[in-house]
Amino acid sequence: MVVDEWRAAPMDELGRAAPVRLILGSSDSAVVAMTGLVVYSTGLEFRCDILLREPLRPDQHIFPSFVPDAGPLLKLGVEFPHGGRATSLDDDPPHRSHPRGPVLRLGGSYSGGATRVVLTAWLWPLPGPGPLVLFCEWPDEGIAPTRCELDSASIVHVGRPV
Repeated sequence: MVVDEWRAAPMDELGRAAPVRLILGSSDSAVVAMTGLVVYSTGLEFRCDILLREPLRPDQHIFPSFVPDAGPLLKLGVEFPHGGRATSLDDDPPHRSHPRGPVLRLGGSYSGGATRVVLTAWLWPLPGPGPLVLFCEWPDEGIAPTRCELDSASIVHVGRPV
């Protein structure tokens, strides 16, 4: 099965793990952390752990959904060294298109209980040299816009993907 490179990690690669653990945003009621990163030939897949002091309310959502007026959602974003930006709330490019990038797509998620959610995100393409800016915002959980930087050279050049 062929997957568009901007939609997901290559199906024929294992990727290489990069040692990254980073608090993307926090408040008295929630923490959003990057707890893993895998580098592929075409992009990066990272894991985010979300820890909540209280369980999500039935009307509260983390991700965009088909629920009208879902309320303030968790927003993750990136800014490439050359200035390109993408967020988890951007619309997916149309099927059968080839966007210019960057593209940030939330992938699978699972709950580790009522107060923990783990999700994956796919970032395409690989960033160029320089600072990769990550940002996070979640008004519903009191996380104000927060930004942090990673040196993209240190994560992209962890080795050739397998």
